[in-house]
Amino acid sequence: MKEKTTLTPAEADAVLDEIERRKAALSSALAGVGLELERAETELGERVLDGHETAVRDVQELRARTDGLNAALIALEKRKAAAVADQKAATAADFRRQAEAKRGELASLDSGISRLLGELSALENVRFTASILSCQRNGVWLKVRDGVGEPEPYLGLWEIRPDPTNREPYLIPRSRLLRVEIAKLEGKAAEIETELGKTQPEQVDRKSTRLNSSHLGI
Repeated sequence: MKEKTTLTPAEADAVLDEIERRKAALSSALAGVGLELERAETELGERVLDGHETAVRDVQELRARTDGLNAALIALEKRKAAAVADQKAATAADFRRQAEAKRGELASLDSGISRLLGELSALENVRFTASILSCQRNGVWLKVRDGVGEPEPYLGLWEIRPDPTNREPYLIPRSRLLRVEIAKLEGKAAEIETELGKTQPEQVDRKSTRLNSSHLGI
């Protein structure tokens, strides 16, 4: 069995737009047929008396068209439910793709960081890890001992403290931001996938948003 191709968000949006367009056309057609039917039923008795042989058949055909249009609208609502699910699946897949791209970017960045940390460790005779990337101070800091003057850049965090007005005392490295972004994207995707798993719409034909209702005169 051929696996269903996941749409892109733009393609899924286009399908929903087409469904809404079809819904508007069907609703407009139904309103028009409804007026014709009302008029035909009102005039039915007089037309029969006047000998119009098609009077009854005309009313029956209008009723059949009304039933057909109503059935088409119901079918379209089912297709819309499936299209909404497709749209959500497309959005989740796009989040996964974005996360995977950022994961590749992070892997390349981590490789470079690892190499540089190795060189720094050899230079300083201290084994450095990536944790130092989250310790780069930012803004105004003070010495713990006297609380006066700009602290020297080589002082450790136990020797200094951020100024009380410093709301962002640490810089956030790119690698850390990427990890946060990846987690958010995967979290959004997982949330959508969980929702889709709980509410699976009735299976319908998604090959086309067009209804096979040419006989309805739409």
